[in-house]
Amino acid sequence: MKILPCLCALLIMHAGARAATPDAKDLVGTWQAQRNLTFLELHANLTYDRYFADVFDQGRWSLRDHDTLELSAYSAVDKKIVTERHVISRFRGSTMAMRGADGKPDVWRKINYTRHMPRMSH
Repeated sequence: MKILPCLCALLIMHAGARAATPDAKDLVGTWQAQRNLTFLELHANLTYDRYFADVFDQGRWSLRDHDTLELSAYSAVDKKIVTERHVISRFRGSTMAMRGADGKPDVWRKINYTRHMPRMSH
């Protein structure tokens, strides 16, 4: 009989954790990384603009399994599409903690800013 209360508690914890994961519409907007001050604009049409200082790239984004942000862009150096995966470990409205493609953790904050960059052709 002790198993039933434990099972119920486990299900409640799992449901609470799942509620804190984002949907794609939650990610649309401009995000700023706290560690390296990168700006990432995620657009509703699933394209993105990313910039840091004078470095700029564009591509497409997707959200996989409610916790993995994938950024795909054409690499002129590699002559192919390159995909970066960022795992979202915590999401709360305008703040998300992610482990970047380099494996290092960072906190991203949603800000009210946009550069409105024109789309580049490849």
